[in-house]
Amino acid sequence: MKSICHLSTRDGGGGAALATYRLHRGIQQHGWKSTMLVAKGPCEDTTVQRVHPQRKSLIRRVISRIPGCRRKPDPTKTFNVTQTTSFEFCSLPKSPYTNLSEYIDPDVDLVQLNWVADLLDWQSFFKQVRWPLVWRLADMNPFTGVCHYSVDCRRFATGCSQCPQLLDPGSGKAAESLRIKHEALAQIPDDQMTVVTQSQWMRELVSESVLRRFKQVTISNGVDKSVYRPLDRMQMRQKLGIETTKPIAMLCGLGKSDRGGVNRLLKEIEHRLGDSIYLLLVGRSTIAKPTFTDSTVTASIPQDQLPMWYSAADVLLFPSLQDNCPNVVLESQACGLPVLAFDGSGTSELIREGVNGWLAPCGDFAEFCTRLETLLSTGDLARVRQRPDEICRSARDYSEMLSDYLALYDTLV
Repeated sequence: MKSICHLSTRDGGGGAALATYRLHRGIQQHGWKSTMLVAKGPCEDTTVQRVHPQRKSLIRRVISRIPGCRRKPDPTKTFNVTQTTSFEFCSLPKSPYTNLSEYIDPDVDLVQLNWVADLLDWQSFFKQVRWPLVWRLADMNPFTGVCHYSVDCRRFATGCSQCPQLLDPGSGKAAESLRIKHEALAQIPDDQMTVVTQSQWMRELVSESVLRRFKQVTISNGVDKSVYRPLDRMQMRQKLGIETTKPIAMLCGLGKSDRGGVNRLLKEIEHRLGDSIYLLLVGRSTIAKPTFTDSTVTASIPQDQLPMWYSAADVLLFPSLQDNCPNVVLESQACGLPVLAFDGSGTSELIREGVNGWLAPCGDFAEFCTRLETLLSTGDLARVRQRPDEICRSARDYSEMLSDYLALYDTLV
């Protein structure tokens, strides 16, 4: 039996982690022995194992308790996209899991890295690893200094100096982190690792980066259409207690990141559209509940209930300035819900204009709202929404994605 070990920071609680776990389970159903090593997560599956950091020596533990000797907070743990108040997540190439490779079965055929921020210690891992590797890129962090999305910055191609996302661009932390990644990867040969991108957009970025010398394959995400499928719109609204005759617009993943674009879009909608639409706002958020007369705000929705919410809406608004191959877009389309999004990154590869969604110029929130107003006033949104089965067919099925991964693995073992 062929075997693979997946490395992932979590096995749940986020889009990248859930995608990895679904892939892990799907591979098992096709005759592979698949295990998963994680730093955090519920770990309710017996094939998922939590790893523990390398224990410090007694001397280092004693020193760390001496006042003044504790490690100071790293300035890269807080950084800013616009140098104002909105913060993005960042991570470093160092972690306490310097013993990660010791948890991997020596006889495993293949090791796949997924979203491994704060799990992977680059220097120790690539020094010790001897298995064929696949790295499934969930975002840009594997080839940038500290950020997970660079927005419009290309400094990762030239060393990440003067990082515009750090509160202190001149600290040199981004450049130092990228240097560590270069040195770590230099320890493995070109043919030991295959890089999997989920979009052509990401693949083009990889071709400019520290990962460019490795083989690159594009396998876009898929969605399980036995779970995410169109449901009756009026029945779902009734079940959710939504009583309105207005068009319903859904926004997911609320947060304080400027890249996500939700805060800026809500301000524009409030100014331009007022109470002419009903809003479904889903996800954790630091913003106050909007002043719209008609809106529903919920912190989170169980995965098995998401199809009800997608099916109840008329359009998904996805104002992210930069994304790879977002699951929320695929899920909504599989449920027959068209998407209005920005162009310019991986998201645009999922949109077929006038079939399953529409695109607005990236970063132009006024034009985004204009496009929404036009879709509502001309009836274009209503016409497309009346064809949920066609929208569903446009979304890639999970089984197709799984077949592509299995075919890739077969070439490597």
